[in-house]
Amino acid sequence: MLDTFSDRSQALASQHFPVISTLDVAIPKHEQRDPKLHVGCHGLNDALIAQRFAERTGSSFQALNQPCHNDSEKINAFYGNLCDSFASAASELLPPLKSQPRKPWISDASLTFIDKRNDARRQGNFDLERELTLIIKRRFVMISQCGFSL
Repeated sequence: MLDTFSDRSQALASQHFPVISTLDVAIPKHEQRDPKLHVGCHGLNDALIAQRFAERTGSSFQALNQPCHNDSEKINAFYGNLCDSFASAASELLPPLKSQPRKPWISDASLTFIDKRNDARRQGNFDLERELTLIIKRRFVMISQCGFSL
């Protein structure tokens, strides 16, 4: 916090004063994650693909028969190998999922009406503002009833 003060010249009707603070905030940048391959497990419905997947990942399960005496390093290594074998088998054998593009919830035409309404408000043309507000409300009611963007 760099500075904080109460501005008594800006008194509110309730005899309260606004407090103004100047902050120095360091917000960490968002780190982008590595994109992961998403596969469709519906591919395992095919018997041939399911058999190949079981063969590829079965070797990892053979390590379960070997005794492991609460050695966390061995357990973590086993888990890592198991995850890697599943991921490699899935990426090679299963079909990738196709991502669906997101539909915009508001159209450019609706945004144009909102911009016109804001311009009318700035110019003091309250009749036009009221008319455009009604149009915008009708459009959004239609969106909520129909389920598509307008």
